[in-house]
Parts: sequence; structure tokens; C-alpha cells
Amino acid sequence: MKKGKKIALISVIAVVAAILIGYAVASYQIIRDYNIKFGRYDYATFPVDKAYLYEETDTASYPRTEVTVSSDGYELATFLYQTESPKAVIVVPPGLTDSNDIKIYEIQYFADAGYDVVCFDYRGCYGSTGDELGSASNALIDLDNILTYVEALPEYKDTPIYLFGHSMGAYASCAVLNYDHRVEKVVAASGFDTSRELMHCLEAIRCGRSYPLIRPVNDLLISVRYGADADISAIEGINSTDIPVLILSGSEDEYFGYGPCPLYTNSDEITNPNAEYILITDEGHTDHYGYFLTDEAVAYRASHPQGDIDRSLYMEHDDDMMNTIIEFFDEA
Repeated sequence: MKKGKKIALISVIAVVAAILIGYAVASYQIIRDYNIKFGRYDYATFPVDKAYLYEETDTASYPRTEVTVSSDGYELATFLYQTESPKAVIVVPPGLTDSNDIKIYEIQYFADAGYDVVCFDYRGCYGSTGDELGSASNALIDLDNILTYVEALPEYKDTPIYLFGHSMGAYASCAVLNYDHRVEKVVAASGFDTSRELMHCLEAIRCGRSYPLIRPVNDLLISVRYGADADISAIEGINSTDIPVLILSGSEDEYFGYGPCPLYTNSDEITNPNAEYILITDEGHTDHYGYFLTDEAVAYRASHPQGDIDRSLYMEHDDDMMNTIIEFFDEA
């Protein structure tokens, strides 16, 4: 072999080897990231400096009953906030990394408006058993089993069942409509379409501008690791029914490329005639969660990112937004 051709061959081999090593490193980092993001969550990591635990709130005004619900071999810590004559029961699946406690702010609004509420911890999270959550599709399975439990309770035999979810909770609330439950209304805030889509978005945040190079590897890993479950679709769930679905989104959601959330962006794919949409564009309230908060809370967060936090002000919810959700549930 001539010297020039030999050098060229070595160069090609070196480039191919570098690409393969790069993809191997990327695969390792992606799998490691999955294991962290969908791993075990405990109260040791709960942000007690910024949000209250249930026990620190007005438990006398908002009493609850704790039960366990079986799901796929796991025992889910489940909490029932009950009144004497509820308008309906609202099931609240948490977001990724969230415990049931973080939903107490919305739960109090719903209880004050005359609703029973059921909230729970996913498998591998906080009060529930399991070494990891595993994926957004496992959150969907857990919600499916929670709904089966709620539907079987004698006190809810003739009671309407609604769903309220934010982020991964919004995904689960819409995707579970693919299954046979008697859900009558859904509010989905900052939601996405599939578990695959979420995992692409999370890795895009981590990798930044280099993500288009890594995306094929991530897509393959998602398919290998999660199979068909990765593509269970929230949009297909919405389209499988004609029940009212309210989709909320900030206009600059940091988890979805600083645009609206995928359920809002892909509204042209939604054929449910009773789907409604609200895009929040108010300054300071356009991100993943900020539209639930008051102007004062948003300003306080900006000026107090760390340190001695006023937890009541940090999580102060906006009456107008919560009343919009309650009015949607109240409509006949």
C-alpha cells in the first residue's frame, strides 16, 4: 500500500474510532442521566427550604386519609382529602421529582371549592415503595391503577372523576384517557405527548447545541430501554374521547425549547372538539410553572434564589389562575 493511501486509511479509522468512542461516552452519560432523573426520590432531597410538607400546613382544615394502592407490584402512598358532599373527586398525579406534598397548594384551592382530592406518590418516590420511578410511562401505569382504585370506592360510585396534572402529571392525565376509565374532565398544564418526547427534551437541555448530534443515540436507547411504552401518546388519549380537556402553557417554557409546551404547540393534531387552550404570556409567568404564582411570588423568587426563604410567599398561588381551573371544573 502506498504511503499516502495508508495515511488516508489510518485517518479514516481514527475518525471512525473517535466517533464510536464519542457515541459510547454519550450513551453512558445518557443512561446515567436517566438513572438519576428517573431514580429514587426521598424526603431527604425534598426542597423543605422552599415548600411546605403537608405536616407543616393547616392539617386541621385540610385533613386527609392515607392508604396504599397496589400498582405493578409496588405500594403507592395515596392520600384522600374528603368532604361530605363533593361536587367531584379530582385526582392529582404529581410531576417528575414531585412528592404529593408539593401539590398541597392546588389541593387546598380544590378542597375550598367543594371537591374531594386524591393525590399520591409514584413508585420509587417518597412514601411509595420501589427503587426507582423508571420512566414517565411508569407514572402513567401508576395513575391507571389509582383511577381503578378510586372508581371502586363506594363513596365515588356516582361521583364525577376529574384529573389535574402539571408537567409529567399532565402527560399521565391525558395519556390515561387511552384506557377505560370514567374520567369526565382533565386540566393538563405544561404537558408533553410521549415519554420519548420528554426524554429528548431533558437531554436537549443537558447537551445544548450539540444535542442534534446525540439525538440518534438517545432515540435508540429510548427504544431499547422502554420499547413501545415510550410512545404511549397523550394526544391520542385526548383524541380518544370528547370530554372537556383544558390545556395550559406558558409561552416560554424552559423545558421545551423556550416555547409553549408540546400539547399546546401540537394542538393542530388534537381532534377532540372539547379541547380548550390557554397560553400565558404575562411577563414573569411564561415559564414551566410560573403562571400558577402571584406577581409577588415571581418577584420574590427572582430576588431570593437561595438563603432564608419565606416559603409562603415563594409558593404563593395566583387566585385568578386557580379560579380559572375551578371554573372549568365547575362548568356543567
